[in-house]
Amino acid sequence: MQLRNVFAVAGGAGLRPELRVNSDNSDHQDKVERVLKDLAACASSGADEAFLRQCVRDLGEVYGSQAAFVGVYASEAHDKIRTLARWSKQRGFVDNHVYDLDGTPCKDILDQTAELISCGVAELYAEDEALAKAGLDSYCGVPLVTSSGEVLGLISVVDSRSIPESHVARPLHHVLANRISHEMEREQWSRALQSSEDRYRRLVEGLRNSFLYSMNSTGKITYVSPSVEQLFGFTPEEFTERRYKLFDDSTLNTSALEHARGTLRGEQQPGYEASVRLKDGSIRFVLISEHPILDDSGAVRAVEGMMTDITARKRAEAQVQVRSEVLANIAGAAPLEEVLALLCRLVEAQRPGSMACVLMLEDDGKTVFAAAAPSLPEEYGEALSGSPIDRVSGVCSASDDPGGDVLVTDIVSDPQWADTRDLARCLGIRGFWSHPVRSETDKLLGTFAISLPERAEPENHELELMRMASQTTAIAVQKDRAEKALAQSEARFRDFAAIAADYLWEMDRNLNFSLVSDRYLEITGLDPTGLVGVAYLDLVAKHSAESELWSRHLPAVRIKDAFDVEFTWVRPDGTTIVLNHRGHPILGPAGEFRGYRGTGSDVTNAYQLSEQLAYQASHDTLTGLVNRNEFESRLSRALDSAHLDDAEHALCYLDLDQFKIVNDTCGHVAGDELLRQLAHILGDRVRNQDTLARLGGDEFGVLMERCPVEHAQSVADTLRQSVEDFRFHWEGKVFAVGVSIGLVPIVQSSHDASSVLRAADTACYAAKDEGRNRVHVFYEKDSEVTRRQGEMRWVSRIQSALTDDRFRIYAQRIQPIAAQHSEGKHYELLLRMIDTEGQCVLPGQFLPAAERYNVATRLDRWVITAAREWFRTHPRELASLGLCSINLSGQSLGDQRFLQFVMDQFSDGLLPPERFCFEVTETAAIGDLTRATAFINTLRRMGCQFSLDDFGSGLSSFAYLKTLAVDYLKIDGVFVRDIVTNSIDLAMVRSINEIGHVMGKKTVAEFVENAEILEKLSEIGVDYAQGYHVAKAIPLEDYAFDRSASPSAQASPYVS
Repeated sequence: MQLRNVFAVAGGAGLRPELRVNSDNSDHQDKVERVLKDLAACASSGADEAFLRQCVRDLGEVYGSQAAFVGVYASEAHDKIRTLARWSKQRGFVDNHVYDLDGTPCKDILDQTAELISCGVAELYAEDEALAKAGLDSYCGVPLVTSSGEVLGLISVVDSRSIPESHVARPLHHVLANRISHEMEREQWSRALQSSEDRYRRLVEGLRNSFLYSMNSTGKITYVSPSVEQLFGFTPEEFTERRYKLFDDSTLNTSALEHARGTLRGEQQPGYEASVRLKDGSIRFVLISEHPILDDSGAVRAVEGMMTDITARKRAEAQVQVRSEVLANIAGAAPLEEVLALLCRLVEAQRPGSMACVLMLEDDGKTVFAAAAPSLPEEYGEALSGSPIDRVSGVCSASDDPGGDVLVTDIVSDPQWADTRDLARCLGIRGFWSHPVRSETDKLLGTFAISLPERAEPENHELELMRMASQTTAIAVQKDRAEKALAQSEARFRDFAAIAADYLWEMDRNLNFSLVSDRYLEITGLDPTGLVGVAYLDLVAKHSAESELWSRHLPAVRIKDAFDVEFTWVRPDGTTIVLNHRGHPILGPAGEFRGYRGTGSDVTNAYQLSEQLAYQASHDTLTGLVNRNEFESRLSRALDSAHLDDAEHALCYLDLDQFKIVNDTCGHVAGDELLRQLAHILGDRVRNQDTLARLGGDEFGVLMERCPVEHAQSVADTLRQSVEDFRFHWEGKVFAVGVSIGLVPIVQSSHDASSVLRAADTACYAAKDEGRNRVHVFYEKDSEVTRRQGEMRWVSRIQSALTDDRFRIYAQRIQPIAAQHSEGKHYELLLRMIDTEGQCVLPGQFLPAAERYNVATRLDRWVITAAREWFRTHPRELASLGLCSINLSGQSLGDQRFLQFVMDQFSDGLLPPERFCFEVTETAAIGDLTRATAFINTLRRMGCQFSLDDFGSGLSSFAYLKTLAVDYLKIDGVFVRDIVTNSIDLAMVRSINEIGHVMGKKTVAEFVENAEILEKLSEIGVDYAQGYHVAKAIPLEDYAFDRSASPSAQASPYVS
């Protein structure tokens, strides 16, 4: 017969009879126990041919069957099987082959509709002629199922005799199927992991503006991608040594380092920014995104991070911020000296060590004076003030070339600085850059200059910053001059009212004009002679549509009070001007009202300038779009409406793809034009009520108010498509660009504007990471938020309990099973928390949060400190103590300071180290095996003992015993509680006990809940028992009075 069955990974399918052994099957029992021991002692090696052959041979021999085999699906249609190992009682191992499933018992096994055909298999599956030809009568198979429920194949036996349903080998059949399934699934994961790592490596090596790195739990760099050298000039090895040395002491980096420390504590941190000093000494800005990798105990195992160069964006933002802050001060009527000094300081902040100043031409146009130089010595300004312009030709004269810069790399060798070189040298000035300040009519007003203590050529962004500062200076100076002109005009009016005002007027007691001066015609376009007798209110109502303004102005007129009002006026030719009317009541000798006398002025120019400045303070000068300051203000208002009215909005963060190619290829003029054109295209595709803004550089923002996220996503994709379809033409070249968009819903649970922008920025970078030119929607999973909030509440409760001293220590006795082990009191200390209602809280409720948020080590410290104090105040208990076990968390095993703390507790001789045993879980020890081994070895040298808790919970447990120098194995209670009724659990406990004894370790069984379990443990030879049958946990303060805890009360009834 050609064996036609499949071997696959099983995970719970089919029958699982208990491993009870009848006296008639003693030979089978011995074989089953031998196979189980071999399987338990075998470390994971993968589902290789040797392992699979051993499995089928062992299974066939335990069944005593004619043949056994294992196989997997050979096609995606699952209609064929490929065997991986075949064994025959007569021929031993035979060649593998592929066969069809239809009509075979294997198909029913794989469909999990059958498991055992104890007899008559050839008649039941007549289509499978090979069954009858081989004379087979019975068939038993178990499917191989992964942990996710996927059926991979099966492991089966066939025999010419019948197989009874109660055959002792059937439970072993399932154990082997589970183990093979596990090994196959592990190999799948390994292959998938390798494939993922290969893709990851290709991605890392292809990064251009970013690089990736990895750190261990102490913050030491363990890997840096090669692109770090292209970006920062450091080789990966140099960066590994210098990472934290790259950060200066700026406020930005202080915050960055705190974020980094938080990540190493296991906290999920948002992306944060930092400034770094490169190998050539220059400063770059980076966005750092880090993610902690936690082990099963919640301790940080590693940190994966990415640094992205955001220097261009930060510089663009800084330039926008400088301009916006200065324009806001201009619009807020700050004095010119303060505005220019602020501008200089903001520019200086962009290049540390530089000194900015504003030199202005005097009214005569021949001499200069220092209008602002906050960081330069007073001698500098005094030396230049009043100097003829030809004496400072290196500063101003050359700047008279329209649009020209003066860039002096080295004053010492520049001939234009011959007259002022000595002064510059004394003041420590070596380099000098300047740009002319010009009026709207291109008249030279002065220059904006930057002095440097070293030779230097400006970079492009520094030239742009200087030119922006020059333009902003021009705005401030012109506004100041306009305001001064207006103030001068008002002063003259006060002195010469009739001369200073544009026109004069008078009204009678009925508010009809009685006098209007001749210039009224020139200003308003109306003949003053025709206005006598015309009602003032009728006239302004006809020529001004500002009804709201007049509703505020008219009450003052009606009560005959003085007034000062500005309003728009439409001239007969259709042009609109702004007039200022000031009126003062005319009173008679008895105080009676006789009318008004006042002046009128055309303030159109001042009004337009004020409007222009207000517009410039809230708009981007290049594109005309809303700027970042105004955008953030509108975003804050949208958040308020979301919080108060539960309104739903959306925010899009747009970052152009391939924009740098246009700048690098065609220059910044082309890049500016591209931004202007794209601003127009995007503006045509957003809704009228939406806000489109330029946030800086090549980044835009869209605020969609009253817009559900589904509709916002559609709008965002329309924007993305419009940019993708756009072609930019410049000097015969055609460029295509894309845009990556991060979309964030703004709902009632959203936080402040900065967090929403950070989330949008993060989503935008995710879109870039996913391949660029796409939309990525940012969501905060509700289940994740709930879980984190719950854990944080537990952390708060833990902190409160620590502060209020609401933790208690309980003790549970550990009983020796054999009399020779009776050497004094032996118990384990257990932690309990008392809540604010006085109820006892078990550690299973609060320890997961403590481990996740790095509070577990504080609890370990508290337990050790409290235990030491209790023994200090109970010396008789210390004298009668045989062994006291104390649990430690996985975080504590990796904490060098905690290790020193423990050593300090034994340094004064109060506590004998040999009477204390520290319990660590198998998972915590394996999580960081190197640190755990060092921790254990250090304290064992002092005399302390160690116990490996919950031993046996993993298939690979035995493999670590050679490495971990522990004194006790605490057998996992999941195996102990059913050893009386479950022979597999009995075999596992026996195996752990025997191997532990062979390695010189004592064994402790947990969950001993009745006398039958204790008797079975005595038969096996386990050393100690712990559980409710032995003793329940009681408060430590009660333990000294518990007579059952004394050694004499613990003698085992099973020892004669």
